[in-house]
Amino acid sequence: MGATAIDLNIDNACTYLSATGHIPEATPCQARAMGGGVSGEVILVEAGPLRWVLKQARARLRVAADWVADPARTAVEARALALLATVLPAGSVPDLVFYDAVNRVLAMTALPKSAQNLKTMLLAGTIPSTTIRACGRLLGQLQSETQRRSDVREAFHERALFRQLRIEPYYETAAARHAGLVAAITAQAAFAMDQTACLVHGDFSPKNILVAEGRPVLLDYEVSHWGCRAFDPAFFLTHLTLKALHLPHYAVAFNRVAKAFWNAYRSSSGWPDLVPLEQEVMGQLGCLLLARVDGKSPVEYIQDDSTRAQVRQLASDILEGRRSGLSDVWEATTP
Repeated sequence: MGATAIDLNIDNACTYLSATGHIPEATPCQARAMGGGVSGEVILVEAGPLRWVLKQARARLRVAADWVADPARTAVEARALALLATVLPAGSVPDLVFYDAVNRVLAMTALPKSAQNLKTMLLAGTIPSTTIRACGRLLGQLQSETQRRSDVREAFHERALFRQLRIEPYYETAAARHAGLVAAITAQAAFAMDQTACLVHGDFSPKNILVAEGRPVLLDYEVSHWGCRAFDPAFFLTHLTLKALHLPHYAVAFNRVAKAFWNAYRSSSGWPDLVPLEQEVMGQLGCLLLARVDGKSPVEYIQDDSTRAQVRQLASDILEGRRSGLSDVWEATTP
């Protein structure tokens, strides 16, 4: 985790771009921090006609718990952006502008100002079924287009970041707080680490999806690796399930779009063994639900003890076999 020549921030971003020759020195330039930024600096730069987002990962993440991860993950994101621009439909990922390996700074094109964050939409009760169905297709395409590619397997074989950013802070931390579920969680964590099926995004969630003219655009590839096919669909379904419990008035709508997501994902992923796939997803879903209330990065919108208790009960029911399929999850979260 060696030091870089510059610690990027809104005060030096424009100077950095001109000093490194990415924009002429005389170009008017403005920089402002973007939302999020738990994992690193995320800065929007507007310089003349250019609108770029700059990213630089930090070693210590901005959460209450002690959470450290290798900042070289920005290089992983750059590789994933370059790859997925070639295998996903046009406009599904931002364009990679450059990657500065010395300073571990990534630049990508910014989306139009009209683009909306899917998480923000969902929490406001706007639940776009067509967009979420498209998210399922997008994830299915990501897996179908990478699952048989040895070059992708070689480029993304390293899973240390997955351990640092998912297994330890999510699975192991949740297990440490639930003694009765240690064996089940440990088995699911080992499964997620050991599987080698396709490219895994690692953070396929509504907060990392912008909606531009109804089309989902996928962001944030720092945890990308060659691994477990069930992780990404389980991760996305975790967020829809949590929101159904958080906003029970919209639970029917959340479960409806969760089914649409799942069906679109299954039909486009290319996996022939759909029953085992659903069981794999269920195992990961149980762990991830628990992790998002009792891991190192709990979701910020669930604040009340009663909803946390519902999440814990549902996660326990899944991990102990009392909820065996996704239809059981949707039944459990429907008032």
